[in-house]
Amino acid sequence: MLKAKYLLLFYLFAFTLSIVKVNAQTFTPIAVTGFNGDVIAETSPATASTTISMDLQQHILYSQTFATANSLTGGGLINTGTIVSGTRTYQLQPFTANNAIHVQLGTPQTMTLTTPAHFSQLSMFGLSTEQSSTISLTVNFTNSTSTSFTNINVQDWFLGTGSIYNGFGRIVQLASGPYAVSGYPTDPEMYPFDITLSCADRAKLVQSITINVTAQTGTNSSVFMFGLSGAVDSTHLSSTVTNVGCSGGNTGTASVIATGTSSSYSYSWNTTPVQFTSTATSLGVGNYICTISDAAGCAVKNDTITITTVANPAITFTATHDTVCNGSSTTITVSGLSS
Repeated sequence: MLKAKYLLLFYLFAFTLSIVKVNAQTFTPIAVTGFNGDVIAETSPATASTTISMDLQQHILYSQTFATANSLTGGGLINTGTIVSGTRTYQLQPFTANNAIHVQLGTPQTMTLTTPAHFSQLSMFGLSTEQSSTISLTVNFTNSTSTSFTNINVQDWFLGTGSIYNGFGRIVQLASGPYAVSGYPTDPEMYPFDITLSCADRAKLVQSITINVTAQTGTNSSVFMFGLSGAVDSTHLSSTVTNVGCSGGNTGTASVIATGTSSSYSYSWNTTPVQFTSTATSLGVGNYICTISDAAGCAVKNDTITITTVANPAITFTATHDTVCNGSSTTITVSGLSS
């Protein structure tokens, strides 16, 4: 009995994992501008390859190349700057230029997309220093509208939970070595901050995101954001049609199958009555529109299908003689398609 119980728990756990895997969104890096500080040392001395420090103790981050060159005990941000966490990919800015957006209480900062685009979800990544902070994120669209997301908690870069990247260490921003590593191999940590756009906002082009620190736990808390990734719907449609036969009537059918990034799709045909399956039946001659919605209920595609009648068969008569006399015989061949 006990064995059966554990087996049941195992299958339930496996089933839950499969659901999470199916519903996971794929986030890819988005090119943005607005970075106002270089906090990642890539060459020595650290003061020459960074422009600002991240806390009152003058801590900064460093690359793996810097760690090797200075014989550090470990850590360092991955040299490519590419961070992969499950279905999420984030991209750090080049270490040789400004690579963080530094935001303090009362001084909002804006990251601007190099190319405005449509998204279903956005994910910024970053951290807070000198304890946690509370921020708001305002998504600005090219049509001059905006949507704000408030009361977002940004955890401190040490001892947080739910990070996407951690254990890369930190050093003090010195003019010369030796450099001592702190935090490695568990800290610091970077965290994701997800924004789910409404159906109406998904139809708009995202132009920029304004970051505003609205509250801070520590007197000198600062927020550092390092980039942005997004989830884009990529729905593909395939369709098949059965036209109305020669005898007419409502004998046509139309099928639409959607595949893509959504975990499931729903269908709605403009028939009377409305049909909600991927295949619409009992169709007469005419145009039919199928609206496809994703798992969030947002309409992502419209597909128009035309139902026509099967073409009438062509019938050809061929005689073996030009003249048919009384009492004689000839051969007549009929060829064509049968209805």
